[in-house]
Amino acid sequence: MEIVTEPDMVDGAEAAAMVKELQLILQSLRTCDGNMSEGSMRVDANISVNRSGEELGTRAEVKNINSAKFVQKAIEYEMQRQIQVLEGAGELEEETRYFDWKAGKTISLRDKEQRHDYRYMPEPNLPPLILYTDATTPHGMEDAVVNIDRVREQMPELPDATRRRLVEEYGISFQHSVALVGEGLVEYFESLVDVKVKGRDPRSAASWVLTDLLEEQHKRSLTFQECPVTASKLGEIMDLVAVGTISKSTGKKILGLLFDGDNRGLLQIIEEEQWAQIRDEETLGRICDEILEKHPQLVEAYRKGNKKVVNRLMGEVQKATNKCADPTVTSRVLRQKLEGQ
Repeated sequence: MEIVTEPDMVDGAEAAAMVKELQLILQSLRTCDGNMSEGSMRVDANISVNRSGEELGTRAEVKNINSAKFVQKAIEYEMQRQIQVLEGAGELEEETRYFDWKAGKTISLRDKEQRHDYRYMPEPNLPPLILYTDATTPHGMEDAVVNIDRVREQMPELPDATRRRLVEEYGISFQHSVALVGEGLVEYFESLVDVKVKGRDPRSAASWVLTDLLEEQHKRSLTFQECPVTASKLGEIMDLVAVGTISKSTGKKILGLLFDGDNRGLLQIIEEEQWAQIRDEETLGRICDEILEKHPQLVEAYRKGNKKVVNRLMGEVQKATNKCADPTVTSRVLRQKLEGQ
């Protein structure tokens, strides 16, 4: 399948964005996996430059570009090359080029053939494809023609519609919806949230998926298909954080263990690693007393009006408790002690 666009794009960034969106659309339709590195999809970019108000310039075609990133780089290089030629009073030739990604530049392959050189001729086994709508379909031929309105009704949800639905249905940011669609994580996210059943905060879920899950995945150079942590398991971690059993930082540590193949149950991990969040005020009070005793200069600075030092003291408490002290309770206890209550 070959898709040809009009010369509507003005720079490499716009062309690369179009390629990425086309990948997502083809993947949604299941017509192509869109894997450019494996040759499932390639781009031929036709590039020309012209001054505002003038006709399009002499074009060069850069063939077989195998990533959206290289589409942008190839176009940006070729635009500058053509501008330099024209500003140097040179003439551009219509030609075919390729992008050398190591050198970061395009290299000429051959002069561009004229149309008659291609020896175009009709293909007798490929008759014209005529598209109909509900209004134009001949009576009695509904099953014998291609009705584009029926095709449209049978299409799955496309990326742009998915982005808008995620924002409207879950209240997440548009940036998060773009990232979820772009990373192929929509199904995972929706399984994780499942608001009617689990009641999890969608914005928190989006953050866990796009920040913490992807961070662990990228550390290990894994594809999403290779991700060992199911939405159900990540949801359990979220729930433990939400009820205060563990802190967010501890949840991230547990997530890392799961990526490394730890098969223990979450509660077993928490118990054996002594990662349960400390929320008892009496226990935290004793720990805070020890920290204040070790840092009299910070206590003095606080009492002289430098309230920001409480953050340093909070850090010392977290260090002493292996980041297991409840931040809210710790802050309250520290301030009470610093203010002599």
